[in-house]
Amino acid sequence: MKIFLLIITITLFFNIHDVVGQSIQGDQFLRDIFKEKLVEDRQFVYTKGIRSNSLNDMIQVIQDNNSFFTYERIGNKLKAIDSLVLINDEKQFIVNNLEKQIDTSLWSNFDIPYSLAMTQDSITTIFTDDNLGWTYFLKEYRSCINSFSVPIFFRNNQLCVFYFEQICGDLNGGGEFAIYRRENGFWVKWLTLFEWVS
Repeated sequence: MKIFLLIITITLFFNIHDVVGQSIQGDQFLRDIFKEKLVEDRQFVYTKGIRSNSLNDMIQVIQDNNSFFTYERIGNKLKAIDSLVLINDEKQFIVNNLEKQIDTSLWSNFDIPYSLAMTQDSITTIFTDDNLGWTYFLKEYRSCINSFSVPIFFRNNQLCVFYFEQICGDLNGGGEFAIYRRENGFWVKWLTLFEWVS
């Protein structure tokens, strides 16, 4: 019985440590990525959660592809200058972690300075009221609506899959799903998996 309790205690410790470690690493990643957006005199408004169609697109891209490339334009041709090949275990790990992101409580773990987290219900309420909408939102919050995925770290925490979108009005937004890598202690965008603009 003592050995069984010891195994359970060790398992719980490592699971809690992993969640706390991911949260701390996630905070640092978000601060690196959003450093120009996180300023004291301007609030960074973000949603708790991402839209289901964006989440489905991310899952589909990972499931449908093993290789991803970054290109350089040389004259009128594109040349692949770098690539990443995901093994099946990595793909499954990323997809599993993306599927967990239907749980909006995951965004409560972040500690982002100069920010305001809003639930999707609050945003829906503002934009379904004919008297509010973008005019009210921009006046009240002085910010675009930002949405991002929970960062997913892999390959010894040197790579990260991440989605970010920003909407600033009707037909005024864009989003990007990308892989970032750690270089000289900072996170930099490496490979774009897909992007959109409206």
